[in-house]
Amino acid sequence: MTDAGRLSLDTRVADYLPPGIPRSSESVTIAHLLSHTSGISDYYDETVNADPGDFGGSVPWTELRPPRDCVAVFPQGALQYPPGVRFAYCDSGYILLGIVIEEITRVSYHTVVEESVMKPAGMTDSGFFFLDRLPERIALGYIEEAKGLRTHHFALPIVGAPAGGAYTTVGDLPTLWDTLWGGQLLAPDTVASSAAPRVPVAGAATTPHYGYGMWLRELPSGRLRPLITGSDAGVSMVSSSDPETRTTVSVLSNTTDGAPPVYRALMRWLSEASPPR
Repeated sequence: MTDAGRLSLDTRVADYLPPGIPRSSESVTIAHLLSHTSGISDYYDETVNADPGDFGGSVPWTELRPPRDCVAVFPQGALQYPPGVRFAYCDSGYILLGIVIEEITRVSYHTVVEESVMKPAGMTDSGFFFLDRLPERIALGYIEEAKGLRTHHFALPIVGAPAGGAYTTVGDLPTLWDTLWGGQLLAPDTVASSAAPRVPVAGAATTPHYGYGMWLRELPSGRLRPLITGSDAGVSMVSSSDPETRTTVSVLSNTTDGAPPVYRALMRWLSEASPPR
């Protein structure tokens, strides 16, 4: 959107929100949402409920389809802090970004991502799929309980949203990173800006900074390695890529907490196998 000249990082989000969408502040910008510094309250506050498998909103998950449906589960009230003051991870902010995309393009968020990102990146096994009509070769997510395992079908929205929920593979993620670093998806200056430290992340030992949509992992050499990660009920993933060496490490799991420990083990092995650069 920014490369096409249809938005800028300084664009006020309120200018593009349709009627009926709450405006927490007129000063929140696209950059604030991308860097999780908007001050908007998150609809899933991990300090209140740390178990995604036991989290429910005020609206049944099966009714959340386009991004604007998700606004119904947003907490009401003023900003937690003025925009730009500090980092606080916020799914609500990315829902608003998806709504802005739909307002500008007049096309569904899912279609925009599939046509503008996944197809150009050659991500042939990725997409947004409805839980009640999944294609073949989809791994079901599982939630651990005292009595055993259960699938996550009633713990997630029926289709993914801007805050998460796309399906992908460890084969497709390297092609995403390669086309990103190669300038096929975004202009090189935009990519460099997104992967640059924008805000410090308090208390994060290995990912002390955040860019635009990316965590930045600190390597033993002191360089920063861009990383994307996420987890929800019955699913978790971590993927990082070094723009200099083009080495990518991705771990996907069909459990809530399965991916991070495997990823950390792989990164330790890589740091020991390769001397710091």
